[in-house]
Formats: sequence, C-alpha cells, structure tokens
Amino acid sequence: MNTNTFADVFRTHFDEKALVSLYPINPNPPTGTYLIRAELPAHKVSRTMAIPATYTLDALHGMIQQTVDFDDDHLYGFFFNLRDPYNGEQYYDPRMEAGHADGYPAETTTLASLNLYEGQRFLYKFDFGAGWEFTVTVVRHLPDDEAETATIVEQKGTSLEQYDTDWDDEEED
Repeated sequence: MNTNTFADVFRTHFDEKALVSLYPINPNPPTGTYLIRAELPAHKVSRTMAIPATYTLDALHGMIQQTVDFDDDHLYGFFFNLRDPYNGEQYYDPRMEAGHADGYPAETTTLASLNLYEGQRFLYKFDFGAGWEFTVTVVRHLPDDEAETATIVEQKGTSLEQYDTDWDDEEED
C-alpha cells in the first residue's frame, strides 16, 4: 500500500486494519499528471508545469528552480496552511538538519500521496534568508495522462535575479 510518512510512524503500534481506521489512507492514490502553477505574485512571474503524480515534492522543488533559473543552493519547504504556514502540514528539504524543521521529508512525499485537488493552494518557500515565497496552485488533475517527465506548459514574466546585485557589488569592495 502506498502511504505517506505520517502513517509510517504508527505502523510500529498498529496493524494495517487499525491504522486505516485511525488515518484513512487512499488505497488508490491519484495517478496521471497534475498541472501546477508556481507564482511570485509581487513580481508578476508564474510558471505552469505538467508534473506526474509519482513525482515527489523534492522533484517539484527542482522543477520550480529550473523554471525560474535559480541556483539550488539554499533550503526550502512546502507549507499547506497559507494563513499560518508554520502551524500546518509542512514538508522540508532533505538537507535540513534534524530538529530544525517540524515536518515531513519532501524527498519521499509524492504528489499522489498528498491527495491534491484542483484549486488547492499552498506555499513554497526557498532560501529562508532571502525569503522567496511562491504561491503554488493545483490548476488541474489529468488522471488519464501518464507523462513520464515534468514539462513547462506556460511561462509568464521573466526570470528574476536570485541574488540582490547591490549585495554582490558590496562583497567585491
């Protein structure tokens, strides 16, 4: 059975039947492809991607990085409570040090295991110091589309400079 990390913690205490009664697990997780839009509203930049349901949040992070031409040199997290990100479901970069994150590992959490729905929005934060915050929207779920790789479907706005160029100039002085 395909389950997320949350259920795995309880497997040592409950058999499968009892576990399912406590935390209903979808025995038929979504298949196909999700159309997902990541946007920086203040900068009028958005990227819509077609991503297989089997991809992990870590792979989604990589795809977002690629679409906006950022270097993958900082930590990231996905937050499913837009109003209060640190008091809701959270998934973190596998490079995060133990004890510094209250969430689940992004590298083992598939999109299918999240039971995403069309119109759902969540937050993707990259580089906690610089504070890049992307609003991520599940635009559409295509259950019969069995794409093997992620692709860019639409791009709006030009990629931004990841680093403040004024800061770079100061470092050279």
